[in-house]
Amino acid sequence: MALGLSFIPLFPQPLPILIAFMVAAVTYGYPQVGMPVGCGVIGLGLIYQLSVLNFVSEASDDPLVRGAILFVWLFLFIVPPIIFHRQKAALAIDLGLIAAMVFFFDQTYFLAVPLILTSAVLYKKYSALSVLYTGLVFVPLLLMQYLKTILQITRTDWWLDPTAVPAVYAPLTGIFKDVQTSMVQFRLYDTNKIVTTITDQIYGNPSPARLTLLDALKQYRDSLPGIMLFFAIAAAIALAIVLIIKTLTQSSGERFLPVISATSAAALFFVCLGALQVPLAISGKIDSTGAAAAVIATLVFTLPPSLISYSPKKNASNDMIVAKARELLERLQTFEETLNTVKSNIPVDVTSVDGKNGNYQRQTH
Repeated sequence: MALGLSFIPLFPQPLPILIAFMVAAVTYGYPQVGMPVGCGVIGLGLIYQLSVLNFVSEASDDPLVRGAILFVWLFLFIVPPIIFHRQKAALAIDLGLIAAMVFFFDQTYFLAVPLILTSAVLYKKYSALSVLYTGLVFVPLLLMQYLKTILQITRTDWWLDPTAVPAVYAPLTGIFKDVQTSMVQFRLYDTNKIVTTITDQIYGNPSPARLTLLDALKQYRDSLPGIMLFFAIAAAIALAIVLIIKTLTQSSGERFLPVISATSAAALFFVCLGALQVPLAISGKIDSTGAAAAVIATLVFTLPPSLISYSPKKNASNDMIVAKARELLERLQTFEETLNTVKSNIPVDVTSVDGKNGNYQRQTH
């Protein structure tokens, strides 16, 4: 939360750090209250930064569509934590926000996939929240960075330039400095500037430009089949490997199956990203060093939880010992009654056996 409030700033420092601690404290006791507030502030900060870049005004000429974009984006930030308000959901959301933040730096962007896979291992179905919040932050900023890239192409047929191929996985270093505008001071004047910047996106008209966000969206629409096929291929191959490993290991390796699955998925993602860029008309920045680091990071993030037993350990009290003794005594009495019933109903004389057992017990004692 602190990273999201700091790297997508709305308030001046150190307010983001202090707000993050306040949100964490409230979330610990009341996650259905704390997480919507924290995610709402981050969502509002992202909408403000996108408004500075004219993201909404360039997305459509219809004010109703512009207003709908702002509403839906803020809705997706605030409502999921209200519906999924367990601590696991809050942690999954935090991992998603961290995965989005690591894209801002060349040295860390490869960690996004390991973080999402770690969320899948630790929080299972709640990992969808990690994917959601990573996408909510990463996708619009990636589009604006792509627009900034194609504006630097001088040729008229810019879409044929090699740098105009839409990216699906790349660091956001080119747009990071452009989204660092925040309030100078937390006062009504600066707050009014924030609100005015956002509302102007609904009714204002952006300055004319050679290329707009709609041109960038058209390029991504043209590569949409390739993008969908890329994720489908990576997911299918990863699933096939998981099934093969599960079949071979059976129950002996069940504890480490999520670790093996996540590590394999990370490796396959980057292998597919490197091999399918030209056939699928997509691009992505990754090299062998980054891919290897991502695989190792996935293993490091997911292995320790698999070695920890989450079953609760209780210290037996006197009352628990007495209750357990009574339970065993009741079971012993029930067994004795059953045994007597069986002896009285079978057509064989077992009194001699009982006598021998009794003599043997007296001799041993």
